[in-house]
Amino acid sequence: MKALLTLLLAAPLCAAGPAPAKPDMRRAPELGAPKPYAAPPRARWTLPNGVALVYVESPRAPLLTLRLAVKGGTALGGERDAGLVEALAELLSEGTQARGALEVAEAAEAAGGSVGAYATDDHTVVWAEGLAEKADELLGLLKETALTPAFPESEVALRKENMLSELKLRRSEPAWLAGAALGRVLYGEHPYGVPGPTEASIARIERGALQRLHGKLFQPQNAVLVAVGPLPAADFRAKADAAFAGWPARPELPSPPPSAPAARTAPALSFVERPGLEQSVVSVGLPAPKEDVLGYEALLVANMVFGGSYGSRLNNDLREDKGWTYGVYSSVERRLAVGAFSVSGQFRADATRKALDGIRSHLARLRAGPPAPDELERAKANLVTAMLLSFETQGGVADRVLHDALFGLPDDHVDRVVGRIQAVTAAESLEAARRWLDDGNVSVAVVGDAAVLKSLEGYAPVTVVGPDGLPVKK
Repeated sequence: MKALLTLLLAAPLCAAGPAPAKPDMRRAPELGAPKPYAAPPRARWTLPNGVALVYVESPRAPLLTLRLAVKGGTALGGERDAGLVEALAELLSEGTQARGALEVAEAAEAAGGSVGAYATDDHTVVWAEGLAEKADELLGLLKETALTPAFPESEVALRKENMLSELKLRRSEPAWLAGAALGRVLYGEHPYGVPGPTEASIARIERGALQRLHGKLFQPQNAVLVAVGPLPAADFRAKADAAFAGWPARPELPSPPPSAPAARTAPALSFVERPGLEQSVVSVGLPAPKEDVLGYEALLVANMVFGGSYGSRLNNDLREDKGWTYGVYSSVERRLAVGAFSVSGQFRADATRKALDGIRSHLARLRAGPPAPDELERAKANLVTAMLLSFETQGGVADRVLHDALFGLPDDHVDRVVGRIQAVTAAESLEAARRWLDDGNVSVAVVGDAAVLKSLEGYAPVTVVGPDGLPVKK
């Protein structure tokens, strides 16, 4: 019996065999070939007053998703009125001329959903979501929220108080400071370079200014309405036309976004001192093309190879091999006037300069030769998979269709974008890197301890800036 017990106890150890190999964290799992994407049928029309409408008929869920956008976002405020558009968007759902904030929320809940608004650099968007069977109620609530806000004095005062608290919090965050400094050096005096409101601009926000701005922005000929839901297109059109056909136009429209700023001709670096910071925050930026430029998809692929995912060249080297950071990534950002390619990460303070040199070295490598076949296919698969996942919800489809409409992209762009990414070749990726990722005019921001500053000498001309990204007066 004792011998049998010994054998039974030893058996699992014998059966276990050798320990499994440690996975290579530098390589993402292999992905299967994504299926081609075809967006659901879409109907497009324009009301006599100028409202452009797009309806995507999607029977997957008994829900209706609405997006009403107007051209004009936070960049309109410039330096003096920074925060005004942001405050307007936040206050749209905080009470209308007919209902208070709580009543607005209760009406949305009664329709099985919610309502709100937000502002980007270039646009202001009001959204509503709920049950498709409550389409009339949702359209009415969207219209009421967007067109007849009350801007109650009490809510304006509260929003200003909250903005001051948010500003204080932002200025305590090294990542935000780096973004603010990078925007200044990358965009110069362009409105995109304004990092956000200041105490002075928040103090200037008042009900009258919000009403005037609202009247200028929210005009039918300046608006796009996108909806996704299961209703037959003809039924939704009748409901939307009834809701918005009576929206009167006004003579004054917001100014178009400023043209793209002149590109830098030499590198520049802004440094924000934060005593005792053990990890420096590094942000690197270059101008990027708009989406309608030939070769844009190839740039997306090149970015993915470079630093767009966990398994990218940059993260594999600076994190996995050298251990300088917990993660470093790059992205291509979209705006109306000009896009941006950016790299960001937090690095050990003693490795700050080495990290900057590493980023520059990898940019040079990206321009030196095409990506390997496995890199290319993995980059395209990652891009396409992320895009297809975003189309899995009604909100994702609505946001993509709205984006294409606001950015002036072709009506069938949503149908073709996946195929265009899949068709990018290694040579096209290399061409895009050489065309747009020349670090000879790179913009850089570093937030760190004063001891880091000396190590940056020789990388680029350095300017010490404050929390707003502007040079510190000596």
